[in-house]
Amino acid sequence: MRPLLALLIAALIVGVVQGYMWFQASLPRPELQRVEPAAAAGTFSLEITLTFDAQPDAFEPTSLVVLHAGRELLRRDDRVPAGEGVKIEIAELPVALNEFFVTASAGDEATPAARAVRVRVLRDGAPIAEQTLWSEPGEPVSGKVLVDVPADRREHAHEH
Repeated sequence: MRPLLALLIAALIVGVVQGYMWFQASLPRPELQRVEPAAAAGTFSLEITLTFDAQPDAFEPTSLVVLHAGRELLRRDDRVPAGEGVKIEIAELPVALNEFFVTASAGDEATPAARAVRVRVLRDGAPIAEQTLWSEPGEPVSGKVLVDVPADRREHAHEH
């Protein structure tokens, strides 16, 4: 009698689980909607200034790379002299917190010195963000720059 009761309880449990799976499969699927943030007004650009000569080396084939939201904005494979401003025009930026990733390689230089990259984000020619990225001695400079872009130009007018 006990083995029969154990089989009956096991069959009942399997039946309840199977019924739940059929019920869940019969429910309507939610429609996924992608929400794109609105584009901010104005023209945007990035200014990048290096304190060292950026150049490719044996391990890193690029001298300067700038990414935004997984999209490559700039890739330089040639030598970028120290102090030379590199300007990148950006078609549009969303009204949101934007992240730029910058990496610059010093090449095969023998001097293990700390290096810096100055990144400025401009809206209609006026700076809205500025950050300096530093490296450990002998390492390439890499880091991210976060910029909160408001919808209106006037929201940054009083920040200094």
